[in-house]
Amino acid sequence: NPEEIEEIRLFAVPPEQTVVLGPEDAAQAAALLRGLRAYQPGYRLGDSLCGQYIAFTIVKTDGSEIEVSNTGNVALTIGGTGYRAEYNSAEALNAFANHVLYSR
Repeated sequence: NPEEIEEIRLFAVPPEQTVVLGPEDAAQAAALLRGLRAYQPGYRLGDSLCGQYIAFTIVKTDGSEIEVSNTGNVALTIGGTGYRAEYNSAEALNAFANHVLYSR
């Protein structure tokens, strides 16, 4: 629920950078996060990182936090649980993250 979001932080490797999203970017990130398609709960990528790692930390108005990460557009971790990622929705989130990071 967008009214419950206090802040969204984005972290990515590469370029090993963290940014706090402004209101417009936070709204777009929230929409993309809601649109993620995940399946196969308990999925583990293994020890090798393939591609970029991005993580969005959502801080809610009650102070609780949830992290959603995307590794190489093939694996998602949502609140500590691993999933396989549907590529197109994960790629859209990754493209948005890179736009935010590299347009600053």
